[in-house]
Order: sequence, then structure tokens, then C-alpha cells
Amino acid sequence: MLPGGPALADDLDAIRKQLSDANAATARVLNELKALDGQIFEVNRSIAKDEKEVGLTESRIRGAEAHIRDLDGEIRTIRKSANVRAVRMYKNGPSSILAPLFTSTTMTDLSKLGMFWESLAKKDGQTLSEATRLRGQRDEEKAALAKTVENLEARVRSLDAQRESLKTSRERRSSSLQDLKVAIQNAMDAEKKVLAARAAAIKKPAPGRCTPGLPARDQRLAALLNWYSPATGGAGLMPAKLSPTGVVTTGDASWYGPGFDGCRSASGATFRAAQFTGASISLPLGTILKVTNGGRAVIIVITDRGPYAHGRVLDLSQAAAQAIGVGAGSVNMEILLPTEPAPPFP
Repeated sequence: MLPGGPALADDLDAIRKQLSDANAATARVLNELKALDGQIFEVNRSIAKDEKEVGLTESRIRGAEAHIRDLDGEIRTIRKSANVRAVRMYKNGPSSILAPLFTSTTMTDLSKLGMFWESLAKKDGQTLSEATRLRGQRDEEKAALAKTVENLEARVRSLDAQRESLKTSRERRSSSLQDLKVAIQNAMDAEKKVLAARAAAIKKPAPGRCTPGLPARDQRLAALLNWYSPATGGAGLMPAKLSPTGVVTTGDASWYGPGFDGCRSASGATFRAAQFTGASISLPLGTILKVTNGGRAVIIVITDRGPYAHGRVLDLSQAAAQAIGVGAGSVNMEILLPTEPAPPFP
């Protein structure tokens, strides 16, 4: 046992508890951000719809105002025509009215003349009454449309306030996410230091002399590896069932395979060079990790401990190393989190 072994174990348990809690909190925050983005999208869509309706209603108001102006002109014309006849009759005096009476040859002519003047007056009155009625309707329509615009604009203001509130909440959650990323990175660094102290006393297993893996662990690992896909692709690779944490580190990686295939890994599962797995001194077993080299990426599951070469932080299975063209060199690593319940491992 290493000097201070129990203390190191206690520290490691506490560190891993912090790391687990931070990862769980990160997953919750990512889900909250996704929900907030959905709400903001819906609010923006509602605002756009209401603003479009405001524009259409204002156009209808302008149409009603134009019709009112036309009716006002018609009413003025009718009144002016009636006034002109009244003035002419006044200026010409009673003779203009009496003359036709004396020139009429029959009672029929006289009756027709009276009906003519009566029909003119009646027509003027009817036209004026209809125009006035229509103007009243247009006034009511304009008032109703103006009220609609007022209600829509009030709704837009309310939605604007709701959108700003959602954006504020999102900014707070984004800030919280950044804090969690720092906490994860700090916990990973602390865990790496503790495990590095242990790694010095661990001997690399001799090729060809190993214990077989546990069938139950093999089944769990296979279920997890099959659960997400694809596992390889370009630098932007991200299966739908996984979500990035934004915690990206860079370090030297190597690979292992020949001589270890069929041996039990630290997780209890059998190491298979053809599976996309990896070994890490610091990351918890079962961690899903995206490893990128240049423009190629592979997603692996941490199943083993290592590497034991000084300065290296990750050992890739032969298949994973071949997928991104790594022999021994620097890679980028990012922890991924499931977006839904994943098969348990180990």
C-alpha cells in the first residue's frame, strides 16, 4: 500500500462525488437551456405573428379612413346640390315656383311637376341618409380596428417582456454552466493528481498473462456502445443521444491492443481491440469521451486504467486509434453526457 493510501482513497471518493454532482448538474442545466431556447423560439414566433396582424389591421384602418373621406365628400356634394337649388329658388323668388303653375295646361302637368320636385327632394334625402349611415358604420369599424391594434400591441409588449425574462434566465443558466465547466475541470485535475500518485506503483500487465473479463460487464459495455451511434466521423460528430459539456482538454494519447485483447480491463469488461474504448488514469470508468485528432473524431467509453507512460493522458483501443489516425500524439478530449437514460456501465 502506498504511504497515505487511505487518505488518498478518501480524497478520491470526495473528488469523484464532486465530479459526478457537477456532471449531473451540467446535464440538468443543458436540458434547462434547451427548454428555454424552445420557449424563446415560441415567443418570437408569437410576436412575429402579432406584429404581422398589427400591420394588416392598420392597413384595414387606412382603407376605412379612405372610405370615410369618400363618404364625407359625397355628403358634402349632396348638401351642396340641395343648397344650390334652395338658393336658386330663393333668388328667383316665388315666380320661379308660381310660373310653372300658370303655364301648366292641365292638372296632370301640374301634378307631374309637383312629383318631380318631391322626387328630387326625396332622392337627396335618401342619398344623404344612406351616405350618413355608411359613414357611421365605417366609424364603428375604424374604432373596432383601432381597439384590435391596441390589444395586439399590448400583447406584443407583454410577449417582449416575457422574452426578455426568458433571455435573462438563459443568461443566468449559461453563466451557471460555465461555472460547472470550471468545477468539472478542477475536479478532473484533482482526480488526475491523486490517481497519478497511485499509477507510479501500478505495473503494466504482462501481455499474454491476463484474467478474462466478466460476461455481465461485457454485455453492459456492448449495450452502451450500441446505444449511441455513429461512433466515428468528422470533427463535428455528435450523436443525437449525447450532448457536449464544453469541457475540452488537450493531451498526449497512445494506443494499445496486441497482447491485451481478451484480458479483463479495470472495469471488469473484456478488453477488445476492435471496440471503441479507452484507458484513463483520471476519468471515471464508464465516462463517454469524444476524442478528436485533426478533422476526425471518435467516441469512446473509458473501460480501463492507463496509460502508464510518462506524460500521456489517454490510451485508445486499436480500433479507436485507427479511426482518427493516432499513433502517439496530441488529441482533444471532451466529456459527453447522455440526453436520455443510458445503459448502465460498469
